[in-house]
This record gives sequence, C-alpha cells and structure tokens, in this order.
Amino acid sequence: MGARKVIVNKPLNWGESNLAESCKSLYFEVDDDNNIKATPIVMYDPTLGPTTTGGYATIKGIDTTGAVRNSAVTLIIDGNALLNQPAVVTQAVEEVYNPGIPGMQLVRTPNTIKQNICTTVAATAVWTPTAGKKFRVMGGTIIPAAGMGAAGVEKISLLDSATDIGLNFQTYLPIAASIQHQPQITFDLKPNGYLSAAANNVLNVTLTTAITAGAISVTVWGTEE
Repeated sequence: MGARKVIVNKPLNWGESNLAESCKSLYFEVDDDNNIKATPIVMYDPTLGPTTTGGYATIKGIDTTGAVRNSAVTLIIDGNALLNQPAVVTQAVEEVYNPGIPGMQLVRTPNTIKQNICTTVAATAVWTPTAGKKFRVMGGTIIPAAGMGAAGVEKISLLDSATDIGLNFQTYLPIAASIQHQPQITFDLKPNGYLSAAANNVLNVTLTTAITAGAISVTVWGTEE
C-alpha cells in the first residue's frame, strides 16, 4: 500500500501525529506557487508530565547494519536547551536565520523604550539596562531641534559602551540664533536589531559638535535579555 498523506492545514492532535509518523512522511499542502500553507511545529506527548524529558522528539533511522537506531533530540532555540517544558505546546513561535550564531533565532517584540536629550560631545547614556542584562536596540528616532556655534553638519553616533556600532547619522544644524526643528531621523533594525556585546553595557550617544541652543532628542526601543 502506498504512503498515506496527512495534509497539515489544521492543528494535529496526538493521534493524527502518530498516524503521520507511522507513514514515515509528513506532507504539507502547497499552493500553485509551491508555497507551504502550514508551518511545522514541535509536538510533545501530552500523556507525559511537565517535568519529564521523555516527551522530546526522537529521530529513527537505519544504520549501516540494518538495525533501527533511536536518538533523542533536544529542542534548542537561541542557544538554550528547552528542558522540562510543559507537555503540550500551545503557541507557535516565529524564527529567523542568523548567520552570526549560526542558526535560528526567535523574532523579538520591542517592549522597552528609552529616551534622553543630548547636547555635549561627551557620551550621553540613553539606555542603561537592568543589572546583568544586555540591551537589544531594534529601532529609534532622533529629533534635532538644536543649533551650534556655527552652522554645519552634526554627526550623531550610537555606541555600545565605548564601541561604535555603525549607527551614525548626519544632519545639518543652523547657528544657535536661528534654531529650528530639523527633519526627524528614524531607523529600524528589524527583526532582531543589535544586541550589546556584554551585560551591563550602556547604549551611549555622542555628537561631533556641542549644542549651544536647544537639544537633540534620542529615543530607542528594543528588549533587555
């Protein structure tokens, strides 16, 4: 008898997933352009308690001698092994590939907003994370409403502690006597932004020229991890 196809266009219960396993293959419905209409998810055996590791997926295969071999698989996300998880997974997660790890990484949702006013050449702290945490900046806005001693180009740089992270912006500022709002600068670092190199590092902002009137407002958002 040929393989039985299990079309994944709805959540599978445990019996259906066992059926799919017994068929040795799990098929996914596709549209006319071969786009998969369903996202594979990891399933656990709901008969096992939340403190057992026996419900993790197993890979079965045939070795060179023809014997069936089983090898346990530990689910790893963001470099962390998920141990003693609840037996039933009730939520799907979105991941993206990060060549810097390398591997898959959870997509973040910004839940922290920080803001400060910058006027000096010296570093100004915009984001001081909670002790033991790293900041992950995912976007922000810079509003120049300032003037300098002489009209010219102001360079605004974001630093990971004292390290330039490549987020440098330039705007033209008038002399202090003719201060006026300049166009807002917005940056977006989707989906996962920039994670500071070490815990407790501060996100700083530096200017190339001191502000003599008004200020430059810097707002950033992201997460702490």
